[in-house]
Amino acid sequence: MRADWQTGQLGDFFEIVTGGTPPKAKKEMYGSYMPLVKPPELTGAGVQSGEDFLSEEGAAASRILPVGSVLVSCIGNLGKIGISKVELATNQQINSIKPNAGKAFPEFVFYLVQAPHFSDQLHRLASGTTVSIVNKSKFKSILVDLPSLPEQKNIVATLDEAFEGIDTVVANTEKNLANAREMFESYLSSVFSQRGDVWVERRLEEIASSTQIGLVRNRKEQGDSLEYSYVKMDNITPNNYFDSKNIVRVEAKQSEVEKYSLKKGDLLFSTRNSYELVGKSCLYDIEKKEPVLFNNNIMRIRFVEEISPNFAAYLFHSPKVKKQLENMKSGTTNVSAIYYKSLKNIRLAFPSLDTQKTICGRLDEMSARTQELEAIYQHKLTALAELKQSLLQKAFSSELTAREAEAAVEEATA
Repeated sequence: MRADWQTGQLGDFFEIVTGGTPPKAKKEMYGSYMPLVKPPELTGAGVQSGEDFLSEEGAAASRILPVGSVLVSCIGNLGKIGISKVELATNQQINSIKPNAGKAFPEFVFYLVQAPHFSDQLHRLASGTTVSIVNKSKFKSILVDLPSLPEQKNIVATLDEAFEGIDTVVANTEKNLANAREMFESYLSSVFSQRGDVWVERRLEEIASSTQIGLVRNRKEQGDSLEYSYVKMDNITPNNYFDSKNIVRVEAKQSEVEKYSLKKGDLLFSTRNSYELVGKSCLYDIEKKEPVLFNNNIMRIRFVEEISPNFAAYLFHSPKVKKQLENMKSGTTNVSAIYYKSLKNIRLAFPSLDTQKTICGRLDEMSARTQELEAIYQHKLTALAELKQSLLQKAFSSELTAREAEAAVEEATA
């Protein structure tokens, strides 16, 4: 950063607006007049629509954002961003930076909130044990550096050109990744829709030998050098795999270790999460000598002998079961839950144990091929995302030239 750049807190330069949600019971507040934007609609691009719309009355009671406002998700999935292309309102999970023509171009601010320096601060400021939260006052305290308006214009032009090339490759790679996942989902759906007459349907509580909510440990009680591994809801991926990376560690009494340990074949079910992620699940299929404990936002489910845990895990990912789970979600926009009093009544169909194992063999083979493709595409997406972060880092350190950006993009997308 050069000496002529201004440094200050975000709130020193811009007005920050936290959104809100009119009560759903007041139907007169909803209509087709103005978008009410939520975090899932923040895709790192322009925002001009949403799943929900407000009426004129609802808009009048909301905090309306002008065109060029930069939207940042600050509850749950931190750092999802967008820039308003129309007047709109947001829910309470989003803090927005209103444009200030005398200080910055909206497009510059849009790139600014994507830069590592901004993102790192956002995550450090997060509080909350279940769902990460950065409130308005903390958000306003984020330190930013602003160059002159002409230099902002040059930075935006350089990044626009570089990111256009990267985004084209990203879009093609994401399409390939989605096709790989859809291929497996289609195969999974066909397996469970072509069941024979010998399949039996039971409620979960009839085929679960035990269920257990995990151990409570807040963030201050977690670390990297404590005694026991501690599985949290982020270790269950949105694609229903177990992710062993970034597992934290905790201390526990022997009685807690005995009660909250995992073993191979346990089904891990996310009972509390954001609305879109609650209900995700995966099979814990790892043999470890040391005890591995699990978090209180996860339910451990073990099954009776005539149910293959692997089959049950696939069954939980089938369209019919997912639809049942969707109808069981309750809670707020920020934190949703699926309680066992509802989950125990979910209906699951299964054949004989031998047939379950045969089906799992076919699904395992297809899943392995799908994961190989996903790994290839995900590696490429990660490399492209890292390139973007590198370019942003250099741009906001006044170290990026248009020629350097062009060369870096050509090399990465060749």
